[in-house]
Amino acid sequence: MKNILKLIGIIAFVAVIGFLTGCPASDGGSTPSGGKTLTGIAVTTQPTKTVYTIGEQLSTAGMVVTATYSDGTTAAVTTYTTSGFASSTAGEKTVTVTYGGKTATFTVTVQDPSVGNNQVGGKTYYPYYYEKIVFSTDGSYTGYSARSGDDGYDLDPDGKYQWDISATGTYTWNENTHTVTLKLERMYQDGNPLDKAGYKSAITTMMNDSLAHKMEDEGLTQAELDAFLEQLLAKMGYSSLTQMIDANVNEMFANHPYTYSFKNGSLLMQKALPQPKGTDQLAGKTYNGVTWDDDDHRVKDPNEEYVFGANKTYTHTEIYYETVYTETGSYSYDSTRKQVYLGIEKVDGKTAAEYYDTVTIWGDNRLVDDDAYRAAETNNRFGYNSQDYDPVQKLIGWVD
Repeated sequence: MKNILKLIGIIAFVAVIGFLTGCPASDGGSTPSGGKTLTGIAVTTQPTKTVYTIGEQLSTAGMVVTATYSDGTTAAVTTYTTSGFASSTAGEKTVTVTYGGKTATFTVTVQDPSVGNNQVGGKTYYPYYYEKIVFSTDGSYTGYSARSGDDGYDLDPDGKYQWDISATGTYTWNENTHTVTLKLERMYQDGNPLDKAGYKSAITTMMNDSLAHKMEDEGLTQAELDAFLEQLLAKMGYSSLTQMIDANVNEMFANHPYTYSFKNGSLLMQKALPQPKGTDQLAGKTYNGVTWDDDDHRVKDPNEEYVFGANKTYTHTEIYYETVYTETGSYSYDSTRKQVYLGIEKVDGKTAAEYYDTVTIWGDNRLVDDDAYRAAETNNRFGYNSQDYDPVQKLIGWVD
C-alpha cells in the first residue's frame, strides 16, 4: 500500500469566444469504399505548437489525426475542423477536432505576454540540492536532476554533480510584480521526452503495474483490489483512477506562477499558492502534526502545532530536541481532497533573504559554488508545502 500511496503522491498540473480553423468541414471518409464505417478519431500526435500568447492564432502544424474504422483499420485524415480555441484570455484551452461526425480533443495554453525586462533569463534556479532549472533568455527553460549512479550520485572530476535533463518548458515574466510563470511542455523518462499525453500514458501504466503487483503479492481478488482502490480514491476526493490521473497530470502541465528575488546574484523563487477550493475548515483552529504510538497508529503530536488565523495566515511551531522552530506564512486549501497548501514567508522570524545569510555549508558542496548551495537550501526551506489534513481529529500530515 505504501508504494501505491507514494506513486500517487508523486504524480506530485475555457474558451470565451470559439471559432473554426483548419480545413473545410467534410464528411468524406466517414463511410469509405468497401462498406466500412468510421467508428472514432484520435489525436495521435500533438501539434508542434502548444503554448500561445494572447492574440495568437491556432496552428495545427505537426498534428496527426487518425481515424479508426469498423473493420479495425486506421488512417490519418486531414479534412477535419477544430473549434474551442480562443486566445483573447489566458489559460488552458480545450480544442475539439471534428471529422465525419466524430470528435477528439487536445489542450493548449494561452499565456499573458511578458512585461518589462527578463531578469531571470540566463539564471539558474535550485529548488533543491539535486534539481535545477536553467532559464534561457528566449523564454524557454530546461530542468535537470542530479544523475544517480551505482554508488550514489555521479560526480565530475571536480566533485560536482553531473546532470540529466528532466523537463523542458516555456516561461513568461513580469518585471513589475517580480513573477515568472512556468509552463511544462515535456517530462523526461529514462532520457525520453514525453508530452502531456505521453506522460499520462506512462503514469497510467505505472499505476496499473503497481496495482497488479499489489494484487499478486497480497493474494487479493479483483473485487478486493477494487474495494481498496475505491476507498483510497474516495479519501482523496476522486471517483476513479482515471479522474485522479487526469487531475494530477493537468495540474503538472498547467501554468505555475512564482515570485522571484535575488540574493548575492542567486535566484530565490517561491511557487504561488493555488486558489482555495471548497470550505475553509482551518481558519481560527489549531491542528497538530502526526506521530506514531507504540502500536504504530498515527496520533496527535503534542510537539507540533499549526495555528490558523482568520485571514488565511498560519503559524507552525515544532519542538525538536528542546529547540523550538517556527514558521509563519499564508495558506490555501482544497476541502474535497483534504489538502492544505502552506506558503512559508518567515522561518524563525527570518525572511528568505535573511535566512540565506545564515546557511552553513556542510561537508562537500556538490553544486557549482557556495552561493548555489545557499540558494538551494533557502529555496528548499521556503518551498511550497502541501499536506493532508483531518478536520475531525485536527491533524496535519500523513493522516488515515
